[in-house]
Amino acid sequence: MNDWKEEFGKAVLLWTEREKIASSIYSSRDRDEIAQLVQLEVEYEQITSVLAANTTTPDLTDHLISELSKGNKSAQVSIHIILKSQSEQLVTVLLEKLKAKESFLHQNIAAVLRVCEKQLILSFCHKACALNLPWVTNEFSEVIGKNMLTELSPYYVSNDRVINPTSRIVTMMGYLGNPEFVIPLMHIVQDEAEDILIRRLSAKSLLMCGDDRGLEFYRTAFDKRLDDATLAFTIGRFAGQSETKFLVEQLPEITAVDSLAHTLRSIGFTGDIDVIDHLIPYISHAELEVRAAASDGISEITGEWGADQFGEAEELASFWNDWLSENIGQFEKGVRYERGKPFSLVTRASRLLDTDQESREVRHETLMIFSGLHLPFDERSYYANQYNQASLWATEIEPLAGPLEATWIRSGHPV
Repeated sequence: MNDWKEEFGKAVLLWTEREKIASSIYSSRDRDEIAQLVQLEVEYEQITSVLAANTTTPDLTDHLISELSKGNKSAQVSIHIILKSQSEQLVTVLLEKLKAKESFLHQNIAAVLRVCEKQLILSFCHKACALNLPWVTNEFSEVIGKNMLTELSPYYVSNDRVINPTSRIVTMMGYLGNPEFVIPLMHIVQDEAEDILIRRLSAKSLLMCGDDRGLEFYRTAFDKRLDDATLAFTIGRFAGQSETKFLVEQLPEITAVDSLAHTLRSIGFTGDIDVIDHLIPYISHAELEVRAAASDGISEITGEWGADQFGEAEELASFWNDWLSENIGQFEKGVRYERGKPFSLVTRASRLLDTDQESREVRHETLMIFSGLHLPFDERSYYANQYNQASLWATEIEPLAGPLEATWIRSGHPV
């Protein structure tokens, strides 16, 4: 292959442009840019596939190896070509270089694995994780979890203990949802010497594995005022009657303004029309932040966002008193509401569209906790995968949708 230098240069340019356009799309939603991105991704895949098929060309092979140490987009394209080639010689070089933590090669490989086919990810990660290098297993855990590669679980758990508990690894365990992870995750949750972030993420992964003891940890930790905002929001979002009652009973005990505000907003996430009576008194609170949070809580349930939450207390109270007097009759007791509409898994699945990567991840994880289903998180295309993801969820959720609509659920069951 004589023109490999030119083709390699094109691939690097396309890989770089891909990221720039994708970042722009999430704010502009420009359809022309979306079409340009999809075409760019197709062209990139074609070029790298041709280069991967020609890695026996000596000069190209030498160039790919030399680029690995550069830590830039060129290095990532080289890695992608090597992985697609499945050349035993080049993959061996890649694995050998992985042993040097300071090279940051593991980070570049992880970035590339996100856009690879599942079987290719499985094949390479088996070899890489077998090196038993903590920076490798940690870096690759995210893509392993999102691709549901349960075959690689033994590299992360031994004797009912997580080998190297990091935020990425315990989150991966939730994505995989393996019941065998419950005991190792419980060990972390119960370890008071462990970092609170790792414990909190382990508790969330317990919920993703269908174990409600994850939510019990959130309640206990909230009682101790550990990391108030995240704890309160999670309790509210996945609440049943018990958790809703718990949050309401916390209100008189909370003196810190920010903690009180977090709790009021989280009560709104429960979607229970009955809790509005507990939010109304805080509409007249002396602190602006508390008034705004109480108003937000009511809005989360009713879907009414016309209140000037940063206005005077009397005006805010008057607005809600008038609005509720006129409209509360349209809401039914015993129905879970989300911004004015009955809670719906189908609606939640549709929110995977037209959003940034981080928001999609959160919504994907939330759907897993609500439904009890574990589906892969597709990262191969910056934009087209959103449609694939939403379609997959819509198909899998359909059998659950009827019985679980408009109610409080976790793991596919009413709570």
